[in-house]
Amino acid sequence: MRNPAALLAAPVQELFARAYEAERFADAKEVMAHVAENIHRDDFAVFIVRNDLGGLVGLTIVESDCSVFSELPWVLHIYSAGGRRVTHALAGAIRDWLMANGHTHVRVLNQTGRSDAEHMRIFAPFGSGTVLGGVIDYKLTPKG
Repeated sequence: MRNPAALLAAPVQELFARAYEAERFADAKEVMAHVAENIHRDDFAVFIVRNDLGGLVGLTIVESDCSVFSELPWVLHIYSAGGRRVTHALAGAIRDWLMANGHTHVRVLNQTGRSDAEHMRIFAPFGSGTVLGGVIDYKLTPKG
């Protein structure tokens, strides 16, 4: 998806709502605003998958804007309501896009609550992966 006007289509808005309804870290409307602001960038991509009936069943957002803080591209979100076939189609699209843009690695943050091994099966089309560490979420409390 390259056209921010596509975000105005009801099926696309419904897909984003489904993709972020159980998400603990982002709101669908905020994500859509971020996508609208960044979709024109060459290092930002949104892929959407349709099922055989034309319904929207998969979504992924990828950013390859590397910096001193992150030397590799990141999969920001992946959502599939179409099973492994759709998930692997999304992962394949990510792989192909990144490789076409000269990348040989990508990072994925597992925020699903599932095991890393289970999460890694989603991205089997990428090739082999390595778990590098973990994410710790701290709730800050005032001193005293």
